[in-house]
Amino acid sequence: MPAPSPVISPFAPNLEIRGILLALAATLIWSLNFIIGRGIAETIPPFHLSFLRWFTAFIALLPFTLVPVLRQRRHFLRHWRYYLATGLVGVSLVNTFIYIAAHSVAALNMSLIAASSPLFVLILSRLFYQELLFPRRLGGICAVLAGVCLLITRGDLSALARLEFHSGDLSMLAGSFSFALYTLLARRQPSGVGQFTALTVIFGLGILFLIPPMLLEKGPPIPLTAPILGVLLYLGLGTSVLGFWLWGKAIAYIGPARTATIYYSLPLFCGLEAIIFLGETVAWVHFASGILILGGLLVATRQPGPPLPSRPRTGS
Repeated sequence: MPAPSPVISPFAPNLEIRGILLALAATLIWSLNFIIGRGIAETIPPFHLSFLRWFTAFIALLPFTLVPVLRQRRHFLRHWRYYLATGLVGVSLVNTFIYIAAHSVAALNMSLIAASSPLFVLILSRLFYQELLFPRRLGGICAVLAGVCLLITRGDLSALARLEFHSGDLSMLAGSFSFALYTLLARRQPSGVGQFTALTVIFGLGILFLIPPMLLEKGPPIPLTAPILGVLLYLGLGTSVLGFWLWGKAIAYIGPARTATIYYSLPLFCGLEAIIFLGETVAWVHFASGILILGGLLVATRQPGPPLPSRPRTGS
């Protein structure tokens, strides 16, 4: 009698590497969202910007996914609570909070608060999924946090004591918590549909929540210039469609807690982009923080002990 085929765990080394690379790619794409959000804050109000971003993504996906969505409508009706909650949290709330915060929050505060999202994921994963916080993972998180603080303070850690929190900071904190909730919800996506098909429904439902506040929002007319259209295309196709697809695949490979830890690389990417696009000079702090962040990520995302068994997805 032939021996049974071994079960391939999603935490196998090759899938671990793939999941880490996918999460890093998503974070790299999302890092420009902060720069764009701050740069365009005075031109497009936050609810309008969020609506235009997700509407662009929805329209881009619809020609390719409309038939699968209609064909599998019973699946979406059966799990309507899951898709409604995911659309509200992942589409309507996360980036709207970020765009609101971009009007008033200093860059130092935004970077610090954005780095809190993986901590929320780890705490919620412990509460709802009983995921263990291994010493190696905690040590890696501490190293990453040290690198983040070193980078955003430019080596002057005393700046942390001078932070002041306002309503914009609370908005950014709400955005970070919403992203943590989305990361956990993405883990429980019901099986049976393709990811782009599911994203179409999630984007569409999230847009519905944005319409009322957008209609009530006041602001100057939006100039539909080539740069503005280019920004909307990048936000809609890059940060929304591609970024969310990469993030969802990473979660499927390495789990929400380990994927969220990679989000700590966001300040590193933002710092590199500032050097490339804004002409900022390279200093010792960039190298030191880069070593701490990347080294901490490698430690925190390495699965301790034997591979964990595959955890089947369940519906809502």
